[in-house]
Amino acid sequence: MTNEIGDNINRQTDRQTDRAIVLICSSDGYEDAWMPFFTLFRKYWPDCPYKIILNTETKEYSFEGLDIKCLTPYKTLTKHKVCKIPYGERMLDILSKIDSEYIILLLEDFFLRSKVNNSRIVEILDWMDEDKTIATFNMTYSFNDYDLISEKYKGFRLAANYSDFKQSMLAGIWRKDVFEKSWKKFESPWEWEGFGTLRTFNNGLKYYLSDYSNRYNPIFDFYDPEDFLLGITQGKWTENAVNILTQNNIQVDFDKRGILYKNNNAYLPNKYTGKNLFKKIIICLDLKKINSILRSCGFTWLMYYIRWKIYVFRHKREEFIDFVQWYRKIKKIK
Repeated sequence: MTNEIGDNINRQTDRQTDRAIVLICSSDGYEDAWMPFFTLFRKYWPDCPYKIILNTETKEYSFEGLDIKCLTPYKTLTKHKVCKIPYGERMLDILSKIDSEYIILLLEDFFLRSKVNNSRIVEILDWMDEDKTIATFNMTYSFNDYDLISEKYKGFRLAANYSDFKQSMLAGIWRKDVFEKSWKKFESPWEWEGFGTLRTFNNGLKYYLSDYSNRYNPIFDFYDPEDFLLGITQGKWTENAVNILTQNNIQVDFDKRGILYKNNNAYLPNKYTGKNLFKKIIICLDLKKINSILRSCGFTWLMYYIRWKIYVFRHKREEFIDFVQWYRKIKKIK
């Protein structure tokens, strides 16, 4: 009989403390999310055995009952200089100061809704100990038929070589050295997810994504799997966050950021509609993105990317709004 995730409920977790850390990625501008995040963290993960690092820029933060360390690598710099430091460079600065074998990655707006089961995390760490080619177990849900359901690792799918979002900033457990090597200094989180995923093709590592059929039994329960709304989107609180914080009697001034409602069509804007021809051409060219992919992946992938942009622009279709999905189609990759 095969084991399910978390079968070894009585497994001791003390020995796990040093081999993994919880890295909560944030920035000074999201300071208002820290109190609600850690309030729910303490409620739903009170027995967290791992060290907690809050990735900030200049600000320190503490929360009663939790041992939080802020590395604040740019504490002595002015706000103007800090704003010029790319996200990737800051990430690499933080990772260079961490010596744990594994990273448990969270963001500051992942507001927990149910208890975190330590035994499930320990089981995943043991899986990664056994197979050194595993890069991550990520909580990004896989909808793709070409991602293989794992019989050994219940609740996960093995991402296909040319799968999209093999690298994701959603909650996940990463091998620290792989995570660190995957970043480039100039990259934003979105560039790392998109173009960084392109760099994973044929790299010999395994990326496991959460199986959507297991969506109601998550390791980190912080959003509704039916609408995928996180805590803060486009700089505003989402309805999901408002509901979670209100239900837990966490007092937040929502007016400062504002609330992004589901029915305002702001979550999935079609940037190709409602524009004049000149603006559409500029969007299609997207010079900053072209520069990023050229630096990240090279000229060949840049050419594919431009072809995809032109395809979406000409056809005004969302069928292949994802670059990797389009690439798989033209290359007939199953």
